[in-house]
Amino acid sequence: MKIPAGANSATINVLPLWDPQTEDDTAVSVRLASGVYDIGTAGAQTILVKSGAAYGGWIYDVAAGMMYDNDWSFTVADLGVQKLKLSSLNTDTSKGPLPAERTDLNFFKPVISTSGQLFTITVIGDSCFSDKIDKGQILGDVIFPEELVEIGNSAFYGLSKWKSELVLPASLRTLKQSAFGSCTSLTIDAAKIPSGIVTIDPLVFNSDIQMTGDLNLPNLVTTDLRQTFTGTGLTSVRFGPNVTGLWGSPNQGPVQNCRSLTNV
Repeated sequence: MKIPAGANSATINVLPLWDPQTEDDTAVSVRLASGVYDIGTAGAQTILVKSGAAYGGWIYDVAAGMMYDNDWSFTVADLGVQKLKLSSLNTDTSKGPLPAERTDLNFFKPVISTSGQLFTITVIGDSCFSDKIDKGQILGDVIFPEELVEIGNSAFYGLSKWKSELVLPASLRTLKQSAFGSCTSLTIDAAKIPSGIVTIDPLVFNSDIQMTGDLNLPNLVTTDLRQTFTGTGLTSVRFGPNVTGLWGSPNQGPVQNCRSLTNV
């Protein structure tokens, strides 16, 4: 259903189909995009459906090309078929609140457009956060959307206060150059890097990030891994047959100075 223009909520009447032989009349619920609503016993019930802003999700303003919650706003690009690219964190107060430090950033929350459609974030664009680090820092966890396929060049570069364990979604296929460069407080278990990743550019992680464990990327297709994992705490590395040009030029290999490495 669509929330009426200018409103924060709407109500719908629900009449569950109840068969006393097969259903428990004390556990009737309705599942909507914004959650599961428990409406109690079988019978005609009225439930309140809130807009994205009201239940803490993201709002996508189609006309303005903006996505926002109560704290931050982003310029976005519509990729079609209800998919969005985050282009840049906004620092223009005419386009939303000025970004300040925030404890966490949840991109897993629903994105509801002003036309009532549900959108997903599939791309985080080049330098989305990196040129805003004097105004917007992430201090804790970032929860990525489960449909994310690409993180762009220097997307999170320089977020030195971002202290968290990095968890990337299984849907991810592309990590571009320096995506997490100078994120010196981040940690990541290499075994949790999605095995479906196809492209990793140079300098994505290197010694800026605290990486440990075993890395296995069987689907990787690349010709340039310069300093991608240099200086990390990897214990083993395994790539698939489509990786070429692994070692790059002298002193720029992907696993140089990985002193815990025992198996490549």
